[in-house]
Amino acid sequence: MWLEKALILCLLAGVVYILVLAGSFTPALDNRILIGPFIMPPCGFKITTGVPCIACYMTRSFALMARGRILEAASLQPMGAVLFSLLALSVPALLFALFRKKSMWPLLESWPWKRIFQILVLLTLTSWAYTIAMELAGRNP
Repeated sequence: MWLEKALILCLLAGVVYILVLAGSFTPALDNRILIGPFIMPPCGFKITTGVPCIACYMTRSFALMARGRILEAASLQPMGAVLFSLLALSVPALLFALFRKKSMWPLLESWPWKRIFQILVLLTLTSWAYTIAMELAGRNP
């Protein structure tokens, strides 16, 4: 049981770290993100191919979500908004699991993991298609 609690605690720490980190980023209008005094370089895939990669705009979407600018984040990178929301929702679930007396494994084993994975892949590919379409239409900065 202690191993399960240690795993949950590590997951919780990782999720909180990502959410806090997203809040420390400053979205800029020139297709970049500010991390303190530093500016992240543009996407190498996009520079090489002219097409946004599957994760393009994800960091800015997370930064916008951390600031409560949900519609702006979702219109920039829909999967970024979905992933940020899932991470934020996982915090209370992980806290519940951490303090629960029983093991979480029987509950987790009953989940339809294959279907969940398929849905996430479909959402990711759909989001990528949307991002490419917005880029080609000149609507993404």
